Amino acid sequence: MTTKQITNLSTFIVTLILAIIIAVRCTHRNDIQNFQLTQSILGTLEVHSDGGYYFAFFPKKWEYPKRVSVYFSNKTDESKDQDAIVVKFKNKGEGTISCNIIYSLFTDQQRIFKLHEYFGGNMDLLDMKVLSKLRDSIQSCASTINSSEAIENRESFIANIIHKVVGNKELSEMGIELEQIDVTDIDFDKTTKDLFQAQQRADLEKKTAEAERDRAVMEKERVIAKAEADQAEAEGRAKVEMAKETTDAEKKKKLAEIEAEQKVAVAELEKKEATAKAEKEAEVARIEAEKAIKIAELAKQEATFKAEKEKEVAQVEMETEKIKLETIKVQADQKIAEAEAKKQQIELAGDVTEKEKLIITTEAEVKKSFATALGQGIGQAKLPGVLIINSGKGENKAEAVSAVDQLLQLMTVEKASQISNRLEK
Repeated sequence: MTTKQITNLSTFIVTLILAIIIAVRCTHRNDIQNFQLTQSILGTLEVHSDGGYYFAFFPKKWEYPKRVSVYFSNKTDESKDQDAIVVKFKNKGEGTISCNIIYSLFTDQQRIFKLHEYFGGNMDLLDMKVLSKLRDSIQSCASTINSSEAIENRESFIANIIHKVVGNKELSEMGIELEQIDVTDIDFDKTTKDLFQAQQRADLEKKTAEAERDRAVMEKERVIAKAEADQAEAEGRAKVEMAKETTDAEKKKKLAEIEAEQKVAVAELEKKEATAKAEKEAEVARIEAEKAIKIAELAKQEATFKAEKEKEVAQVEMETEKIKLETIKVQADQKIAEAEAKKQQIELAGDVTEKEKLIITTEAEVKKSFATALGQGIGQAKLPGVLIINSGKGENKAEAVSAVDQLLQLMTVEKASQISNRLEK
């Protein structure tokens, strides 16, 4: 290998090593619970709040936790610095307050720059600033009450501290948000404790005296109440006796009044029952009379209706018989007219025998006699016992023989028989 090749290889190796060193030194990592502030060679500031790796060319770097929990306490298991907050109360009494606070840092770029301007990445300075504002807020609360009030109303005092501290506006403007404060202990100086104990004793004695006074007052009130009760009991017994006598008299009077009222009520009830009975009997009699009247009226109406019906039936039958008689009379008149016409016809003909003439004359007389009989009543005519009547003419054409024709035939036969007997003699 030539000298030039060796030189070139050495240069490549050195360059590669420098590149690796630069790459390693310019690659940075941030945890998610923190944020980092970097300043480049040119002075440009940049915030890295996300977790992971990022590239920066040989920057100056500061790291801040996003959330901080810190104790300010005299208890060694909470803080080694014995940095509990000392306060003075309104009555010049003193006390120390141990607490744990939790605060967070804003991660927007403007507030981070302002925070970095104040503290330059020094977290101790940041804690001292928080402690300073915390001390001012707690002292402000303590200066409004006495130390004995703080002891006696501990919960109210702690609530005022929390209200005053959480969300402190001045710290918020610096990019610090006080989220929570837990007061772990409140200790008071010996004088305050002695005063409080003395106050407690005085309060106890006062309460004891007040209790004794209250007992005496209660006893007095009890004695007075007993005397009043005895008097009231005596008056009550007298009133009871009086009331009993009055009640007995009133009771007897009331019983007499009730008995009299009952007798009157019974008499009125009996009177009402008798009246009701008489009214009921009268009503029954009235109903029975009305019923009998209605039955009589119905019977009368029925008899009247029956008589009228019978009268109507008789009238109809009479009219019917009258019509029948008139019909028979009309038919008889017709037969007489026919006989007269036939007689005239025979007389005009002149060729009939004496017997036929006698028969025709007899038939005319019969018809006249028949007409006369109609005027006197058909019931007087005498009819033969046996009669054969031709009820039709020809073989196929039948004609019904009327009652008048039958009567005429009967009477004609009878007369013809008489004539025949006369001629034979």
